Amino acid sequence: MAAAVLVTHFAVMNPVVIGIFHDDGIYTVLAKSLADGTGYHLVSLPSSPVQLKYPVLYSGVLAVLWWLLPSFPENVVLFKAFNVIALFVGLLLSYTFLRLNTTPSRIDAVTYVLLIGACPLVFSLTRLPVSDTLFFALTVGAVAFQRVRGTAGTIALATVAAAAYLTRTVGVALIGAFVIWFILHRSYRRLLIFLGVTGVLISPWWYWQHVQRNEGVASILLEYYVAYKPESHAYVVVWSDWSKAVEIVWTNLRYAVESLDAAFFLGVVPGLRLVACLLFLVGIYQSLRERVGVHHLWLPLYVLIVVGWPWYPGRFMMPVIPVALLFLVLGAQAVELVAARLACTRVGSHGGMDSPDSDRHDGPARRPVAGPLRSGGPTSRCPAGLGAPREPLAGIHRNVRLDPGEHRCQRCPRDTLRSNVLPVYGAAGGATVAVQAVDILLPLQARLRRSWRR
Repeated sequence: MAAAVLVTHFAVMNPVVIGIFHDDGIYTVLAKSLADGTGYHLVSLPSSPVQLKYPVLYSGVLAVLWWLLPSFPENVVLFKAFNVIALFVGLLLSYTFLRLNTTPSRIDAVTYVLLIGACPLVFSLTRLPVSDTLFFALTVGAVAFQRVRGTAGTIALATVAAAAYLTRTVGVALIGAFVIWFILHRSYRRLLIFLGVTGVLISPWWYWQHVQRNEGVASILLEYYVAYKPESHAYVVVWSDWSKAVEIVWTNLRYAVESLDAAFFLGVVPGLRLVACLLFLVGIYQSLRERVGVHHLWLPLYVLIVVGWPWYPGRFMMPVIPVALLFLVLGAQAVELVAARLACTRVGSHGGMDSPDSDRHDGPARRPVAGPLRSGGPTSRCPAGLGAPREPLAGIHRNVRLDPGEHRCQRCPRDTLRSNVLPVYGAAGGATVAVQAVDILLPLQARLRRSWRR
């Protein structure tokens, strides 16, 4: 599925158009400045002011590509191809993130990847040379491998977190989430290693910002392009004008919810919004019951920072999509588990199953055991059991043994219960990809016809 999304993006790529989103033009100019050896400057503006607003990593990657192919606009295709490859890696990491946090069915896994890759927000941003796709891949990679062990694993996590910060300043939420996570687990040695490596990697950028900020800007008209204004953030404005701060946060929250609503195709089926919200809440509860992960800490920190900025937060929701979809999958699985237990209990209450002490069962022959299965014995994925793979049977089916090679309880009336919500999302995602592809290909077809007539 990730490969199909990759091919689709390459097929609809426009290899020459650039500069239509403001940020893509800024990144391209910065890449040219770095490739030409003139420093990190906006050479397209008068006096070529230094750049303190956009972190250097993504522009540095584009500068390497510019150095490999210095002919412009022929090198635009390299910039966009890098984004498509970053999305492909991000989809693989998203799948890994899903598998490490749950045991999805095949249709759930395929739909999960399709919904991310076919999301209109992801699809649009990947077509432009902006840093969102790289930041998405780095963030998902960090939360996917949050449980790596050892010094080498901690150094790798710190490197990825620092790279996320050097791609987008809001990556500080990821660093903060790991710090809190290490403290909660009392892993103080790993915390010191993490902070040390992260500090070493991002300190040059901090030093550059500090030194160049002291030199000032030649014109007040250029300040917007050069650096952020911390005093414009809602959490700073609240001390001088609390009503304006509340307005910023409330408006951005509404925009963020609308962006996720469009990303998850919640308007395709009447009532789907309510179902998705309930499953999302159940999934969060189910996930927190098992353990607190970095993604549980990162999500509120990230959203709090984003909704405080006085800018439209839609594009910042891109790394939120895999985490939100994970909670949706967990919620659907929790509902399926309850439904399966009720179904099995109903079958047993109507005489469809023998008592636990009986040696005879309806259907194919089973091998009863003398009591609950010992640890290390055959295990079950039956929804009527404990609900977790690789655990002994429990509850009403604890005296039933699995035949070799089977992955379900033989008394369960169904092989497995699949989610009915995610396939609907998948169909909507596929339809959206088709519509977007048609919207892109039709103007190209008209242009070719005009050229042929000439």
